[in-house]
Amino acid sequence: MRNALSVALTTLSVEELCKMDVRAINLLLLPPIGKDALRPQVPDFALQNICHVAGGVIDEDETAKLFLCDDSGNLKQEGFDFHLFDLLGRRILFVSKKAFCDPSIRYKFYSMHAELLLLSCLLDREDEAFKLNLSLSSISSELGIKAACAYSFFDGKCGISAWREGHEETSCKAPYWEWAV
Repeated sequence: MRNALSVALTTLSVEELCKMDVRAINLLLLPPIGKDALRPQVPDFALQNICHVAGGVIDEDETAKLFLCDDSGNLKQEGFDFHLFDLLGRRILFVSKKAFCDPSIRYKFYSMHAELLLLSCLLDREDEAFKLNLSLSSISSELGIKAACAYSFFDGKCGISAWREGHEETSCKAPYWEWAV
């Protein structure tokens, strides 16, 4: 029997998260953050709260480069388009917006047998968030999986959305939402 996996989707800053009790969380998904916020705040947070942290870093070209920090505070991966990993017996696929929108790469997702698909992306406009949510709903339904996204806009606004087998779990601008997977 597998352990329950608790995922938190948030638009809060790492500083704000440090004031909360998130010890029950196994995985935290952040929208893209500024490069300065990644070191040392995210690894320190992951180590103190014993949780994995996934998110994006906005680089000088204003694109989001993904990162994954393990529960020991080590940056396991940085700057990838997609990464498949296991956490508490669950197969999790963490994907960039570029990879998610590329049909040739997206086709590979079907053979990876992930149970949870995560995105952290930088968006231009509100209608782009709407289209992304439609695509997430579709792939969640097609693959029979859970999918979640934490996104930010160039103007600083952020949002989160989550889908379970094509059905919306949440889609809001709430600052913090916990999800049992």
